[in-house]
Amino acid sequence: MRKIGEGKTKIIYEKGDRYVVEFKNDMTAFDNIRKTSFEKKGTILADFKHNCMVIEWLKYM
Repeated sequence: MRKIGEGKTKIIYEKGDRYVVEFKNDMTAFDNIRKTSFEKKGTILADFKHNCMVIEWLKYM
């Protein structure tokens, strides 16, 4: 996998003809003045994002 981008909440990798999105546990507030990390935040966001995409996909079925 090759890292192709990184932001405050996600890292994007290229893996062959696919992309992998890694959601971070980090949280920031006030333009990065306050930073903290919450265990499993990334997992929760990934599950939520996946479920939203499935719901959108099902609308067209």
